Amino acid sequence: MKLLKTLILMLGICIFASCEKDAEESSTNDSATSDQSGTGRYNYIDAYIDADSIHVTQYVHDKKQPVIWVFVEGMRYDSRGWSGETNYERIMGDLATYNKEKYAKLKEENRKVFDSIARQVGDTSFPRITGIPFEPCLVNDTIMGIDVVCNEDYDDTHKAGCSVADILDFYGSSPYEYIQNGYKDTKPDVRPQIVNEYGLGIIWQVTTCRIANIPDENLKFFQPSFFLVFDKLPAEGGAYTFDVTMKLSKKTLKNTVTMEF
Repeated sequence: MKLLKTLILMLGICIFASCEKDAEESSTNDSATSDQSGTGRYNYIDAYIDADSIHVTQYVHDKKQPVIWVFVEGMRYDSRGWSGETNYERIMGDLATYNKEKYAKLKEENRKVFDSIARQVGDTSFPRITGIPFEPCLVNDTIMGIDVVCNEDYDDTHKAGCSVADILDFYGSSPYEYIQNGYKDTKPDVRPQIVNEYGLGIIWQVTTCRIANIPDENLKFFQPSFFLVFDKLPAEGGAYTFDVTMKLSKKTLKNTVTMEF
């Protein structure tokens, strides 16, 4: 019985490996004949997402300087055609439901969307080196504004229902200017402290400013993970809830977070 189970397991592994090989060969052939911007070899950025929601949580960095961590979520498009939709049957499904033709079609459609966005960004001529680590995905949109409203009395000047945008700093990054500048760094002196504290960017343009004064031009195709940093503590310790609203050029996203001070 044990031998039979072992043989069945080995057979299943072989079948899955065969499917993997076929899919990868199909991907390789597609890449060889597609536009260069779709192969992943000439793109600095590997993926983009169309935002449809935001996740907000308290980032435990320093209780004396509390931080709201915002993460944008949505449909993903990347240079290899991967997405939650194309990966589901391979990873979460079983061999009986795996459909190679459907997978290949979805993958190609996904990659075509990626190609279109990459051309908008101007990211089609990066001299990628084989084996270079993947870059984080970017949001296919522009931040037009962010507001945060506290539902409790924060202090004497910020009563319940008032915006606290004037005491919050935005810490985010985007490679848009880097790409537009021919893949050359534009401000190499602004990052060390930010990178060390929040892990933002590598050679990317990092934006830090009051969220009440966000400059639209610096927040095109931004990194989906960013931080809102308080520079003033509430009058009293305890739990406070904040409604976070992010206005993009295509839609407005909202969520609520509870912070402990």
